[in-house]
Amino acid sequence: MEIIDRETAQYIVDTVKSVCGKDINYIDARGIIIASTDHSRVDSFHEIGYQVVTQGDTKEVSGDESFWGVQKGVNLPVFYHGKVIAAVGISGDVEEARKYAALAQKITTILLRERELEARGSQKRSKISYMLRTLIRQDITDYTELKAFFKENGIRESGKYRMVFVNVRSDVFAEGMTNPVLRVFEKISPWYTYEYPGEYVLLLKDSDTGKAIRLLQELTRVHEAEITAGMGMIKELSHISQSWQEARLAQRCVQGRKGFCLYEELGFEMLLGNVSVKVKTQYTEKILQGLASEDLQILKVYYSQDMSLQKTCELLNMHKNTLQYRLNRIREICGYDPRRFREGVSLYTAVCVQAEKDEKQKNDF
Repeated sequence: MEIIDRETAQYIVDTVKSVCGKDINYIDARGIIIASTDHSRVDSFHEIGYQVVTQGDTKEVSGDESFWGVQKGVNLPVFYHGKVIAAVGISGDVEEARKYAALAQKITTILLRERELEARGSQKRSKISYMLRTLIRQDITDYTELKAFFKENGIRESGKYRMVFVNVRSDVFAEGMTNPVLRVFEKISPWYTYEYPGEYVLLLKDSDTGKAIRLLQELTRVHEAEITAGMGMIKELSHISQSWQEARLAQRCVQGRKGFCLYEELGFEMLLGNVSVKVKTQYTEKILQGLASEDLQILKVYYSQDMSLQKTCELLNMHKNTLQYRLNRIREICGYDPRRFREGVSLYTAVCVQAEKDEKQKNDF
């Protein structure tokens, strides 16, 4: 049986092309192109692709060589549990193709992992995923089916529950390694699901909150800068979607909280979380107008140290007179004095919003 069917392979090549604009080929273990954005090449033999699968290493074709069914580009192996199962090729200039070839590998790995997760627990696991998504999206069309699911899984409609949201920023799972997020989830609650790409959702009983916090703190500590998590507040099932939204906001606000955050720990982030991206952009552009990235870093450290000149200088390795000059310069550029309370609050808020935006862009990349 094929590990990846043609439909999935075609989805992979279409997704990669939408990012890089290059023609993409998916080559199976026989060296046959089973999916391609250049449909004329489907079902043809790819000599280099076959070599990649059999030898397990990346091969580049500059265009000077002559191989059967091959165009210039980069071809990479696709691994599944430590074994090469296929090859992905990106056609075009080698230098350009090299930038995007690894992306095809990552997308393939993610989709294979998703398939494994769906297979885990077979029908029951799929049903749990479906029901959780139904609760999250408030897309309930069959209350009878939902109540039957609650009864089957020991979920009380009047009980108190929380939602957990986990985001995986990069491919932290080595080949053959048990997924660390799922390993932690299984110690907390059987009610979890996976959302492509790299998003995990867990429903837990309020009585398991303490245990969940300890395990999630440890998970995010071990995988610092790679896995972040947030937990929403206690809700009844009829309002559990709100807890999910709170968990997502808490996850986005983990900066300075070592990778894990409870929604109830948030301060003004609760307000910022309900402000539109458009308004946030308008605000930061107005307040931070003309300031360079170095100015923003100074403000970030300055406010993190409760406006202490001495502590800020120590962290920035800067002389006190230089720091005072830079703060005065910031006031002259943007019109807001970092040392005056009302103006400082405006600057601090803008710096926090900008930091959130930068963090999101980094994660998306």
